[in-house]
Amino acid sequence: MKQILLTESSWYTSPEEVSGGPSPCASDIYRLGVLLFELFCPFSSREEKSRTMSSLRHRVLPPQLLLRWPKEASFCLWLLHPEPNSRP
Repeated sequence: MKQILLTESSWYTSPEEVSGGPSPCASDIYRLGVLLFELFCPFSSREEKSRTMSSLRHRVLPPQLLLRWPKEASFCLWLLHPEPNSRP
C-alpha cells in the first residue's frame, strides 16, 4: 500500500521538481492539471491508471478524453506544460 501511495503522489510532481529545481507556484498549477485530468478520465483498474498516468507524464492523453472533452483536454495539456513559464 505504501508503494502505491508513493507512486500515485509522484504523478503530481512537476517536471521542474523531478529535475531537482524549486517548487514555484507553477508546480501547483501542474498538480491542478493532473487532478483535473483524473476527474475527466476514469480508470477501470490500477494497471490502467498506472499506464495512463505514465503516458500523461509525456503529455499523451487517451483518445476517449480528446474525443469527448476536447476543450477540457486542451486545458489539461496547458496546465501540464513541461515549461513552468508556459503554464497559466
